[in-house]
Amino acid sequence: MQDLKISSTFFEEIKNDCGVTWDNAKTNTRINGIVSNAIDEFQEWFGKDVDVEHYGNIRKMFMAYVRYHYYDQGEDFKKNYASDILNERMKYEVTEYEKSKQANVS
Repeated sequence: MQDLKISSTFFEEIKNDCGVTWDNAKTNTRINGIVSNAIDEFQEWFGKDVDVEHYGNIRKMFMAYVRYHYYDQGEDFKKNYASDILNERMKYEVTEYEKSKQANVS
């Protein structure tokens, strides 16, 4: 999927959330890779138009996803955030259903 990009400000917030206060090309590349994987995963869960930068719960989970993976604890993310993922997924599915109903009416 991967049309989604994040702003440099959000990238710096993600780095800060991971405790990275330095600017190092190797670290930035590593975090960029994690962010790219996170975008793919979140688009799969919540649709191509997911807003990881601005929407509260999705944003919180996105930053946690990157943080967990940065500290090599990625397997714990889905376990610890399973109910949040399911709640947001249900919201997404309801929204998509409503959109499809409106499209069929027009």
